[in-house]
Amino acid sequence: MGFFRLLFAFTVVLTHSEKIYGYLFGNPVVAVRSFFMISGFYMALILTEKYKNYKPFIISRFLRIYPIYWIVLILTILASFLAYFTSGSWGELKTVVANIHELKLFSFIYIIFAHLAIYGRGVLVFLNLNNVTGYFTYNPLQGESGSRFLLIPQAWTIVLELLFYLLVPLIIKKSTLFIALITFLSLVIRYLLLRFGFSSMAWNYQFFPSEFVFFAGGILAYRIYKKIKFDERYIKTIGLVFSAGLVIYLAFYNLFTIVSPFSLRIFSTIPEKEALFYFLFWVSMPFIFILSKKNIFDRKIGDLSYPVYISHILIWTLFYPRLYSLTHLDKSYAGIAVFGIAVCFSILINKYIQGPIDRYRHQFSKSPIKAQY
Repeated sequence: MGFFRLLFAFTVVLTHSEKIYGYLFGNPVVAVRSFFMISGFYMALILTEKYKNYKPFIISRFLRIYPIYWIVLILTILASFLAYFTSGSWGELKTVVANIHELKLFSFIYIIFAHLAIYGRGVLVFLNLNNVTGYFTYNPLQGESGSRFLLIPQAWTIVLELLFYLLVPLIIKKSTLFIALITFLSLVIRYLLLRFGFSSMAWNYQFFPSEFVFFAGGILAYRIYKKIKFDERYIKTIGLVFSAGLVIYLAFYNLFTIVSPFSLRIFSTIPEKEALFYFLFWVSMPFIFILSKKNIFDRKIGDLSYPVYISHILIWTLFYPRLYSLTHLDKSYAGIAVFGIAVCFSILINKYIQGPIDRYRHQFSKSPIKAQY
């Protein structure tokens, strides 16, 4: 499924940079939530087939996430100082610098902690800075949004991933019925939030209990994969058909609408065509995995998805303005240019930094197989 992981990263890059002559492949919300489903599938896979217990799994996942994140964080801070010395603007640090005199010491320390530990970022997106007290409080109508103090803004998804890593070893051995029940509970939470007016982006998109349904969907898809006993040749054909169908669906996603005679938004604000894609992707995941699980190239391009995703805003803000001034590149190609630079950056990161780390973290597994995630 490495192809789809990189494809979803491509969609996010286009969203945060420039569309191709106004055209956006897929949808960023669909891309992120589909990635959560893939995460659920792979975590179920490696906890069942690769790791013996909780501790080596957590260490391995942290070694996969934190080094690249910290590198991008350091580069983002350096780029902000570079922007200040060259143009007088603080770049990604502008919100912190603009509010530095209002921030109490505790608030400033918490911002640092949130960036280093990642987990603390998930709290700030729900808070606002109270300019009178200098502390972050839950008051949507007052002060600067806490999310504006965060560098690497797209890293909010990593918070949810890390929370899932802490939880999944505790539930992976539970029955399929139990996982289905907590999946339904996640939908109920989503409904209750919407019912009582918690419809902001933070509550509807960044709140782990309501987003858990997508991770859990991946776990259930893995359970289905383990039950498939058909001839692998036919399964791969089905996987290929599903893959082609999903790519076509994403290619035309923004060009059509679905109006159903009943509302699919009972439990969320998810549009019908988005919900349909999730269902189709969920059904297809076992077949796509069988199609691609032995493909080394697919694994290699899948490994690029995380560094591309976590670095693309840095590359957009740092390199593209200079690239544009030198080449006068048509802005409609900017998204593709940023994606290309991010891929090159990711290849170097994987080869010289993540590669050696991966060789170390794979020693924690009980199986010689290489996970694609």
